[in-house]
This record gives sequence, structure tokens and C-alpha cells, in this order.
Amino acid sequence: MYADISVDLKNMLLKYNVTNLRIADFNPYSEYYVATPFWSGYMNYQSTDSVINRNLKSTNIIHIEGLEAGKKEKDVKPVYDLPVRMAVSLLKDEKGNIDMNIPATGNLDDPNYKMGKMIWPIISDVIKKTAESPFRLLAKLLDKDPADMKQFNFDYLQEELEEKQIRKLENIEKVLKRKKELNVEIVQVIDSLEEKDELALTMAKKQYYQETQHIVNDSLLSRRKRKKENLASEKTSTIDTLFDKYLNDKLKLAGTELITVEDKCIMLIGDALLNKEVARMMERRNKQIMDYLIGKKSVSPDRVKVVVNKDSLMLNNFPEPVYNIKYNVEDKQPGK
Repeated sequence: MYADISVDLKNMLLKYNVTNLRIADFNPYSEYYVATPFWSGYMNYQSTDSVINRNLKSTNIIHIEGLEAGKKEKDVKPVYDLPVRMAVSLLKDEKGNIDMNIPATGNLDDPNYKMGKMIWPIISDVIKKTAESPFRLLAKLLDKDPADMKQFNFDYLQEELEEKQIRKLENIEKVLKRKKELNVEIVQVIDSLEEKDELALTMAKKQYYQETQHIVNDSLLSRRKRKKENLASEKTSTIDTLFDKYLNDKLKLAGTELITVEDKCIMLIGDALLNKEVARMMERRNKQIMDYLIGKKSVSPDRVKVVVNKDSLMLNNFPEPVYNIKYNVEDKQPGK
């Protein structure tokens, strides 16, 4: 149905409601603007428009129930390239409904003014911001701080989950339970070279302690201060002169070489062994997370992905080892 209404009034107030609009009927427009069809859903639309001296101020309240977005059409170049399926999932409340309040303003004497051209950029902005910054809505869903939803820290050489990390995984499980369309990718962001240094120091100190039983004043630490040093062997200062002499003797060094203590420890333990052990710890941490979410919390395996970061540039943003949390929506047709 098409209606062309022209009202040449300088001042007016217009209110109207449209109910039970089938969203799929707008697929020609949704495919044109965002290259995304909708399988189901009904919309109620309420608009209040006031015109004063031909200047329009419009309030548009939209309520949508049962909305399901389809796969983005690859052969269509949309006006707005937006992650619609992701935004739809995030915008839904616990009942699966979406409520939006979209304001619009304009001058009716402007030949370039059209309500559709005004509203679509606003809607696209809502969709884009929602998909790019999902944690505000997800945090609101769980009554949490958005910062708590983005990532969680762990320590170098850590292999077992701690209570604070388990609480973060519980939040992930709750999100996936309430948002059935969402999947999660949990990315281990870590400097493997730093962890190798830490491991080499720890193993070398342990060997030194076992062979000498020396315990020295822990006044000087490695370049990364440890949060936990429970073993007596770890109490050995990294640049303690006795420890340094022990390394030199083991490696048959004169002691005048410009070699860091960390590098000496790597030489002592062996680069291949350390690389293998660091890889094992990374894998074990990932497995701990998978076992908790899939084994203990019964999350479907196809909804969880735990990986190690491959982008070294990300380390600049995460100076300490963290797990970065990313939510996404699988873009596929039902039953495929």
C-alpha cells in the first residue's frame, strides 16, 4: 500500500499508531538499505509529529516482537553496511522484544527533506553503536559494570582457574543463556616471550635452590615483579651475585659477557623445552575455560571458541596477560 499525503499547514500536531505490521513485508527496503531480509516479526509504530512554522519535530516509538534477521545478501551492495543480526540480538530484551525511541527533526520547506532519509541514518547509527559496543547492553542485562564484561586477567605461569576468573566465565554463560543467537570468542592475549622469561627464571631458580639450598634476600626482583612467590627457590633474586655465578659456572661463561640473567636462564633450561612448556600452558589455560563452560555449564561447543592471540600489536593495549571477550552472531540461514 502506498499513500502520498500533502498537508500544507504552517502549524499542526499529528499523532498516529500503526499496529501489527509484518516486518517481512518491508524486505525490499531492508535489503536495499542493509542487505538483510527478515524472516519474522511484527511491529507497532507510534508517531507524534508537531509542526511549528513548517519546522517538524517528530517522536517515533517502535515496538517489535519476534524479530529474526536473515543472512546478509552477498550480491547486494547496501546503502548501510551494518551488522544487523548482531544488533538485533543485543537490542532484544529478555522477552525477545525490541523497543526504540527515534527522534527526527527537519524543515518541511527543504526540498531535500524526507522522513525516511532522516530516520534511516538514526537507525543505522543505533545498530552500528550497539554492535560495536555490546558490553553496555550486556552489562545492563546482568546488572554488571561494562568493564567487567570485556576481559579478565590472569598471571604468567598460571594454569588453574581462580575464583575471580570463574566469576567472569559465569557471566559469559549467563549471557549465552539469555542471548540464544550469540556466540563467544575468548582470546588469550599474552606475550609468550615474556612468559618464557618468567618460566626460565622460575625453573633455573628452582634448580639452583635444589642444588645449593641457598636462600638469599629477595631485595631485587626480575624486571616483572611477581605477585606470587611461594617456593623458596623463587625467593632467589634474579641478579643475586651467587645465582649469577651459578649460571655462569653452569654455562661456562666468564661473567663478562653482556647477557641478561633471563637469557642465561633460557640457555640453561633450553629454548626448545621452554617453548614447548609455554605452548602447553597456553593450551591448558584454554582447555580449562572450555571444560568449565562446556563441561560444567553445558554450553553448546559450537557457541564457544577459545584461541590464542596472533596479533602482536594487541599486546600494546594489554601489557598484562588477559583473556579478551568477543561476542558475535553466526550469519547463516535456519537449519543450515
